Amino acid sequence: VDDYDANIYGINLGLNYSHDENWFVMANVRVNKMDTDLDSVLYNGHFYSNPSVIGGLAKIDLAYQVGLFDNAWIAAMIGVGTEIYKVADSNITDAFVRTGVVAGYNFDMMGIDYNYYGKIESTADYGYVVSVGMGFWSRYDGAGVFAELTTIHAFDIDAYKVSVGAKFWF
Repeated sequence: VDDYDANIYGINLGLNYSHDENWFVMANVRVNKMDTDLDSVLYNGHFYSNPSVIGGLAKIDLAYQVGLFDNAWIAAMIGVGTEIYKVADSNITDAFVRTGVVAGYNFDMMGIDYNYYGKIESTADYGYVVSVGMGFWSRYDGAGVFAELTTIHAFDIDAYKVSVGAKFWF
């Protein structure tokens, strides 16, 4: 199979902790389902029509952030994680180490924080991820929205992702 379409949907929960404005820890847990648009796939002697994939990921990153000028910053990170997928009758599990760099620009205007960023991540065993994004956060309402464009190169396959979401402070 060289070319196919898929729809992926799920939920991503994150927790960030900052210490003395330079060190921070980011943890994420994600569960998702992927519906494919494949006619039939022969796997292990069985034919599967449009197999779906159920997956999960857990990761934790440690980063150190440095202010550059005005409201610009850069952070180096290192982390570990694991992915688990169920495809047809197979279970796939992978553990990984990753590293990356995130750079951004933040400012606030009339109680709304604006955040623009770009990041490059490399996973030791299979590829890299490049993202650009932006977000808006209202401190008075404790709510915000974000959007991110991502390209993923893994196992000689290129994928593209558009993410939009909301976040709430409670």
